[in-house]
Amino acid sequence: MIVEERQKAWVQRLLVNLGICPFTKSVTTSGQGLRDLGVPSGKIAYHTSDATLHQPYLLMADTWQAIDEMIQAGPDGEDGGVSSILLAAPAFDDELDMWAGPVFALLETGVLAAQASSQVGVVCFHPRYATPDGTTWPGFGHMHSVPRLEAWVADDQYAGKDEQGNIIRKKKIKLKKTGAELETGSTTTTSLSTEDVAAGGAWQRRTPHATINVLRADQLEMAESRRDTPLLYRRNIRKLMEIGNHKLLSDLEKERDMRRNRNEPTP
Repeated sequence: MIVEERQKAWVQRLLVNLGICPFTKSVTTSGQGLRDLGVPSGKIAYHTSDATLHQPYLLMADTWQAIDEMIQAGPDGEDGGVSSILLAAPAFDDELDMWAGPVFALLETGVLAAQASSQVGVVCFHPRYATPDGTTWPGFGHMHSVPRLEAWVADDQYAGKDEQGNIIRKKKIKLKKTGAELETGSTTTTSLSTEDVAAGGAWQRRTPHATINVLRADQLEMAESRRDTPLLYRRNIRKLMEIGNHKLLSDLEKERDMRRNRNEPTP
């Protein structure tokens, strides 16, 4: 149960309190704000796999069992349905390369082989997650690349989209007395380095344990249509960098070290 408590502490801190995911409002439920698009909110199902580094087959089995339970439960939380899965695999906490590479390649292959891509999508989380640098294709389920995030963050003229999906840009107004120009809706922002942008992307995917997030495909599709992706990531990255790497690392380590209060051995 302590693994689940760590995961819930992370969900509360990052997704709920900081609003990094606009569709997660509590540690028990996700998919809020999409019902008008035909997607009900449902339970977040927390799972833990005891698979070791030498048992990827057991990890796959645990993941597919959790997926089967989610599909069988249905999507509507009012009927006991499950909206998403957070499956932790503590044995992989120090193995980012293996987790982000072969493990997620296996998951992706399994989803395609089972012809389940119309039902579920998988997303990669890890305590040491690193934002892809854009030089190679990392596979499905990963954060957008650093160059793409940089482009979004740098576009401070971008103010969102209107109801028709057209891009809205900040307008300049001229002050009568001084002749100076100001941008409507503008705020003072600090330019971020490439390293800042990479860190801002990574902190959105750094969980207490190596984690497989499984979402319903229709929920993913509707969330993409509802949210303004460039604006969301720009705000998230700036918000996280305002908090700072030191504080974010400290908070994550506190969640990971919850075992010390329970005399639990390190997995």
